Amino acid sequence: MQATSPCGVATGNGRKCDRTEYIMADEQKRGFRRAYLNDFKPDASGKYHYQGKLYELQGSENEQKRFRFTVAGGAILALLCVLLPECLPPVPMSRSFITILPWLFQTIAVFTVVWGAGRLTLHFRELRAYIYEATVEKLPRRTWIAAIFSICTLLSQLFYLAFYGIPNPWYHSLARPLFSALGIMICFSYHRFLNQAHWQEKPSIR
Repeated sequence: MQATSPCGVATGNGRKCDRTEYIMADEQKRGFRRAYLNDFKPDASGKYHYQGKLYELQGSENEQKRFRFTVAGGAILALLCVLLPECLPPVPMSRSFITILPWLFQTIAVFTVVWGAGRLTLHFRELRAYIYEATVEKLPRRTWIAAIFSICTLLSQLFYLAFYGIPNPWYHSLARPLFSALGIMICFSYHRFLNQAHWQEKPSIR
């Protein structure tokens, strides 16, 4: 019989829970969610202003514009490689569970890249610490995950074609793995580009 802790939480091994443990865990979780709010301080009029760390992209004005254009353009291209094949007339391969499942994970991963790229593009000139952590630090990892799922999608499509053959119209069937291969190259190039950018912390304006 599964034991129930005094604070209402069942413990599988019958161990009584320590209420302090749950309180501390809950406070720690809330602390992670609200940590960046401590960087907002009120002024004399009661308005809150950000006074935490700021990060800026190193390089000339043209280099910064090129960075912004590449970040936005690369994310859009990766998204198009996922969505455009689905605009083609359906073929048996596009309705197979073998190819649908990895494509679904690929789509989710690419959308997380697009979301991060959008935030980075909007605030790239001066990033607050919490935006920097959510974009510059996490976006290369998200791009890598998108590349891995793109590879899985391509392998599943090639497996389907090798096992079941190429159905007609053949150009619609071959277009899907071609888009997947293009998406892989875009993700790897995007990942390398993001890692080459140089950011520097600067003091916030008090």
